[in-house]
Amino acid sequence: MVWSYGQAAHLYFRGAVLLSRQGGLQGDPKLPAAFATSLRRLLVEARAAGDKYLARAVVELLMAFLDDGLFAGHAHAVCAALIYMDKEGPRRGFRLKWPKVELIFPAGPLADVEWALAPLWAHLPAPRLRPKVHFTPEFALLKSPIGCDDYCTQYSTP
Repeated sequence: MVWSYGQAAHLYFRGAVLLSRQGGLQGDPKLPAAFATSLRRLLVEARAAGDKYLARAVVELLMAFLDDGLFAGHAHAVCAALIYMDKEGPRRGFRLKWPKVELIFPAGPLADVEWALAPLWAHLPAPRLRPKVHFTPEFALLKSPIGCDDYCTQYSTP
């Protein structure tokens, strides 16, 4: 979906004038659906790339709400899917903000996790670009608790 202006609009940014000729109009109720539709294909491809990485290693859960996404499954498959997103996304106008990405490993031997992360670290050699990594069975996802009953009760009790 591309909106073309009748003429270039002048956008002012840090003292410079940028000519805007196409894009969505702010407030257009169709834009979130257009964004989600265009992102869906990339997510499906990333999931397939993760599933092909290692036998029996799959991305078991893939959810997204606009620009917030969740990949869950075998660590190798999730890392492979994220690398695919990082390589293919920019061609389609999508970029992962790695410092905002969080990898959560609720279980499993540390050696397995380090082995799974090795390709991701090779893909992102600069430590400042790397996502946050957590090793915990209990965490909050979009402000919702995930974990054992005690944690979830404690999290939601005022």
